[in-house]
Amino acid sequence: MKSIGTDGQWTGPSEPHAAAANASAITNLITSVVAYYGVRIALLSLLAACGTSAPVVEITIDRDHPGARIPDDFAGASYETSTVIGGAYFRADNAPLLATFAKLGLRHLRIGGNEADVGDLPAAGDIDALLAFADASHVPLIYTLRAKTIDPDGAAAIAHAMLDRDAARLECFSIGNEPDHYAAYADYRTIVTSYMDTIADARARYCGPDALPPDYVTQYATDFAPRGTIAEITIHEYFGGGGQGIAPADARAKLLSPAIRDAYAHEHDAWAPAIEAAHLTYRIDETNSFANGGAPGASDTFASTLWGLDYLHWWARAGAIGIDFHTGDHVSGATTTYPLFVTDGSGYAIRPLAYAVMAFELGSHGRTIPVTIDTTDLTAYAVVTDDGTIALTIISTADGPRTLHLAELDPVDAHRVTAPAIDATSVTFGEAESIGNTFTIDPMSAIVVHYR
Repeated sequence: MKSIGTDGQWTGPSEPHAAAANASAITNLITSVVAYYGVRIALLSLLAACGTSAPVVEITIDRDHPGARIPDDFAGASYETSTVIGGAYFRADNAPLLATFAKLGLRHLRIGGNEADVGDLPAAGDIDALLAFADASHVPLIYTLRAKTIDPDGAAAIAHAMLDRDAARLECFSIGNEPDHYAAYADYRTIVTSYMDTIADARARYCGPDALPPDYVTQYATDFAPRGTIAEITIHEYFGGGGQGIAPADARAKLLSPAIRDAYAHEHDAWAPAIEAAHLTYRIDETNSFANGGAPGASDTFASTLWGLDYLHWWARAGAIGIDFHTGDHVSGATTTYPLFVTDGSGYAIRPLAYAVMAFELGSHGRTIPVTIDTTDLTAYAVVTDDGTIALTIISTADGPRTLHLAELDPVDAHRVTAPAIDATSVTFGEAESIGNTFTIDPMSAIVVHYR
């Protein structure tokens, strides 16, 4: 099934597309003449006169000021520790799971969650199967050691066995999951120190604190950076709050409101300076739209697709080294509505949030670059590759179509991400299509355009 706009299933009259094509031709001609004299003009009135059905939105990309390079393993998945038990899920010969990771562009794996600190622990054979899966899927691994029940010797035995089996695949050990729920920071610092001292292996790298409170994060960065064994700071975030008890429409509105990006910025500014001062990087290694398994009617709908795509790009632009969406067939103590995919017969069925990761994979290889767009109901992110190709991702929360114009670059192709409605559970990831410098984006949808 192709995306809307490429299979003739336009929801309104067909004339807007023809008008946009005429406007594009005129725009390119005028832009060429104007560029000769080095003058930039807005073509809004001209395009409107040509009969476009929506206000024209101008896009400006600044290739001269590239930002951070987005790591290849930026997008990942986070699972509860119990998923490892039994060795049936994570194993090197689980071809459907390997294929799903590859299809979505999942390039990182974190094991932890609440079940890292309660319940049974994986056996040695389970750990071997997990590391074999990580090898087969070529993903770095964060593994959480139990700390709520303090057992440095037991944790050291697990750490040594994993390091002996595959030290290169282990990105870092986290000590405890969300320890702010059961320990004051001073007590947690003592626990972490005892674990590190007991493991006492030069191959081991650590990450943490896997907590939400900013003071926990900043103190951990300040206290443990001098040891020289911290791979990165790891943080948990659920910006939607608790997912149970919120009305579906309210939950969807919360995910798509500009206010949620203000919350990202507020949180980032609370701990990022301390992390930078400690000369460390950070990864949000457990996150999703809402906590406690998600918000039914929002976390399992197209709203989560648009939210997730924006979320990935926002944090990439802010300097994060990665995002791991918490997922799986279950989470601790809750029915899950936010997974990327779920077990379905002999394979896996992808859910709406997975399409955000797929779209991010199309538009995230390279360095972030500034992009401006002159409307508040569209957000835009741009990335430039080493060969100069630019990927532009635009997310629309508008209530109608928007016509966009970018004159300086030659479009190569575009992929649209659409759904019948914002509360739909089926999503269409469009095949590549050709577009011009002036094009239309549907309401409540996304598009990734590649330019030369």
